[in-house]
Amino acid sequence: MAHATRCTRSMESKGWYWDRDATCTTQAFFGQAVVGTVTYNAVLAGQYFMIVNLKMSERTIAKKYEKVMHILPFLMWIVTAIIGISFDALNPTFFNCWITPVPINCAAAGEIPEGRPPCDRGYYAPILQWAIFYGPIWALIIIVTIIMASVYVSVRKLEKANAKYTGSQTTTRKESAKRSRMVAKQGLWYLLPFYATWVFPVVTEITEMVTAQYYNPMVILVAFFLPFQGALNFIIYMRPRFIKYRKKQQSWNMCYIIYRTVRKSLCCIRKDEDDMFVSGVGGTTSASLASRTSQQEGDQADRESVVAEYNRRVSMEESETKNDDVVQQRRKSSVTFSDGDVNVEEEKMEEGVDLDMQA
Repeated sequence: MAHATRCTRSMESKGWYWDRDATCTTQAFFGQAVVGTVTYNAVLAGQYFMIVNLKMSERTIAKKYEKVMHILPFLMWIVTAIIGISFDALNPTFFNCWITPVPINCAAAGEIPEGRPPCDRGYYAPILQWAIFYGPIWALIIIVTIIMASVYVSVRKLEKANAKYTGSQTTTRKESAKRSRMVAKQGLWYLLPFYATWVFPVVTEITEMVTAQYYNPMVILVAFFLPFQGALNFIIYMRPRFIKYRKKQQSWNMCYIIYRTVRKSLCCIRKDEDDMFVSGVGGTTSASLASRTSQQEGDQADRESVVAEYNRRVSMEESETKNDDVVQQRRKSSVTFSDGDVNVEEEKMEEGVDLDMQA
């Protein structure tokens, strides 16, 4: 804390606040887009709620609510950032520019004044931290938590209702319970990035307000997890596809599963090609691909496997067509001979058997 205060005062004495004020304000303005990002996650959870709980179609949602869903996160970012600028609250902090007073440990509004220097800028910054940053973010996190819990409850009720019609079938009940657990796990994984990202900043700010001190371990955790939320969201997004690959293709090693999951998540694999691999086509080919290090060789093997499967299916269809033609070529006899031997020969020919060959 003392080191940060000395650095801040050193920047003041060199006049860097006047020279870098616009740059710092701009950086903090775009940094406030984090509020819009969390709002977007809440909007996506709301869409999930409308589809599962309210039984609304994606077309209806797109027609009536999609524009609002895109505008709302943008407005949350712009409005909160403008409020911060109007109170001169966007200033340098430990490792970036944010809503903070200057100097960083001054006697700002809502904090203990003893032993603190007076504030030059951002006197209301501690209040604004909760009004336009932590407050909206944690309110949205709580809303998303409630939404995911309600989605799980809705799925569970639907499965119980279906169980009444299926009777006492043990397999059906087990499948329903398994589906509920999958929904609950995915909901918990969806919430994990929120809590992992925002618990450390909140604890840090509460600690500073109470003790008038910042602790370096907490600051390091904030610096690590705060920009890591996007990566965590991407990992959670890939998780269902990773589980599907691992279940369908047990011959693939872990590195190749991760590689293919990332490629599919980035839309680098066509859907028809991916469906063939997941359905079990090219299992031995995929096992050999796992041992290769060149991406070009892996892609070539994928294409060859798909072509081979296509040729195999075409050959099977042609074979079936030929068999159908042989059956259709069977003719009915309309001639009756008194000689029993000739009649027998005609019946044999109808079945496509040559008596001379047998002889």
